[in-house]
Order: sequence, then C-alpha cells, then structure tokens
Amino acid sequence: DQPQRGYDIAKKALEEARAKARAEGKQVGRGRTGPVGAGRRLRKRGWTGAGADPWDPQPLGRLVGQVAKKFPNVKFAIIDDATPASAGSNVEQITFKEHEASYLAGVAAAKMSKTGHIGFVGGVNVPLIQKFEAGYFAGAKHANPKIKIDKTYLTPAGDFSGFAAPDKGKASANSMFQKGADVVYAAAGKSGDGVIQAAHSAGKWAIGVDSDQALTADKSVA
Repeated sequence: DQPQRGYDIAKKALEEARAKARAEGKQVGRGRTGPVGAGRRLRKRGWTGAGADPWDPQPLGRLVGQVAKKFPNVKFAIIDDATPASAGSNVEQITFKEHEASYLAGVAAAKMSKTGHIGFVGGVNVPLIQKFEAGYFAGAKHANPKIKIDKTYLTPAGDFSGFAAPDKGKASANSMFQKGADVVYAAAGKSGDGVIQAAHSAGKWAIGVDSDQALTADKSVA
C-alpha cells in the first residue's frame, strides 16, 4: 500500500514503529474541529504519546508545545513545524525541504511543456504550500525564463477544505488546460486527485506530490 498524502505517510510510519519497534503512540490531526479539537485530543492522549500532522502548523504547534510541557516523560512529534512554540526536549520537530523537490518539478514541467505554459494548484494558501509554489516557479523559470505559469489556491488560509476537494482541483486544472497549459503541478492533498483526472481527460500532464502518484492514482487515470 502506497501512502498518498503527508498525513498518510506519517500514519504509516507510526504503524510500522508500533509493529517493528513495539512502540506505543497515537496520531493526532486537526479533524473537523480544527486546532481546538486537536488540542483536546492531544491533552486526552498525552499520557500515551502523540504525533501531530498540521496543515497550518502554527496553531497546532502552540498546542503541542503546551501539552508536551505537561507530559515531560512522553515523546511528541510534529510535522511541518519548527517554531519555538512547539519546541521542547520531548518534542521532535519534523520538517522537509519542500521547495527543493518542487524546484525539480518545475524544471521537469518547463522542459516537458510543448506550449511554454504550465500551472500550479495549491490546496490552501498557507506558508507551507507557498514553499511548494516558490520552488516550482524558480525551477521552471530556470529551465525556461519565458515560461508562462498559472497558479491558483483552492481555498484561503483558515479554510482547509482545499486539501479535500477533488472537484475543485479538477475544475482549476481544467481551466488551466483550456487556457493553454499542458503540465500542472498540484500541492493540494486529496484535491490533487482531481488535477490528475483533469490531465487524463485532457491528454495533458499532471505532477503529483508527497509520494509517487503514478502508483497511487486511480488505475483509470494513471
């Protein structure tokens, strides 16, 4: 089973830790109630340990930092946050260089494009996803200084439905393809599935994120 999203990857790693290292732990996400609900779950589960995978790390980062201080003998991990708010001797802050992989995606997109026109679909307009955008734009511009790049974010900061709206991803990608783009990169969680579907229908290219989506996409479009 190939994990499709950052959250899935973290969950799979935790499951493997439980199985192979006999580790105890629970994963906590924001769920439907956002940081408030995640905070309640962190406090409830603090005695057994927790991992947090925030889409907008700062509110949840503060909560992780607060709860970790109350449970100094428990190990915590938070993804995509390295701020002082979540820091602690018992907190592992896990971050990535999203912009570097996205730079390579931009180079590939610019070199693959036959129209000199590509696109970027971000799930939610937050700093984390802006890193994907920045790397992608830089790589594409390096490969082809004249490349045209369309971009869109499915939802503004604070509205995290943009990570779970394949219909919006598909509509945004279709719009870009209709305007002449022939490669679209999606950093949009589950919404990226819609971008892949649109590319398949239009006979264009989509670039996935987080894992090899050539393996995880529905077989009808892969």
